Amino acid sequence: MDDKAHKATVIAAVIGLVGAIGAAVITNYDKIFPAADKSAPTAAPSSNMASALSPSNTASALNSTKTGGDADAPARPRSKRFLGALDGIYISDKKDQLTVDWDKRSFSLLHSNCAIEGNIVEAEDFWKVVVVGTDGICSLIDEDDIGTEVGNITPVKGVISNSGHLGSAVVNFDKAGLSELSGVYQFAAWDVEGLRKKMAEETGK
Repeated sequence: MDDKAHKATVIAAVIGLVGAIGAAVITNYDKIFPAADKSAPTAAPSSNMASALSPSNTASALNSTKTGGDADAPARPRSKRFLGALDGIYISDKKDQLTVDWDKRSFSLLHSNCAIEGNIVEAEDFWKVVVVGTDGICSLIDEDDIGTEVGNITPVKGVISNSGHLGSAVVNFDKAGLSELSGVYQFAAWDVEGLRKKMAEETGK
């Protein structure tokens, strides 16, 4: 009788222990057997990738695709070296005299008894010519032309001298009345004194 009671006690204890372990396993199942994360972790884009995907670079790449160019190609450099060398007195084959003061961004043009003064405004690789006044007797300029762009001066890039001045420039006037002043102007001297000296030397030859 005592043996049966002892076995029953042991069995009850074992059942209780198994039940307790089972309850603990069920309660902590997610910790013991964590579910596999089906969604793969998303890696943060590298700085290079983020830069490549930036709106500006994306637009640049699209534009490059449209134009057939290289998105990384540098912008075309400006021709400041040639524009800055346009300084001094230039004479056309018609003996018109163009004086350019690069520091003041101004010019004066003498044609027979007609004097025109104005400003030069830098563009990509030429100067825009804007008339600001005349000597008052110049029939080539109307009052409506004052303060307006009437043409441009384009440096001839291959003719810069060792002294730094531009050898020649092409002057084009959009205004029909000034078309006779258009043409190629050749460098003559840095200033009026130099021009007089040069003319005196040529006269004495």
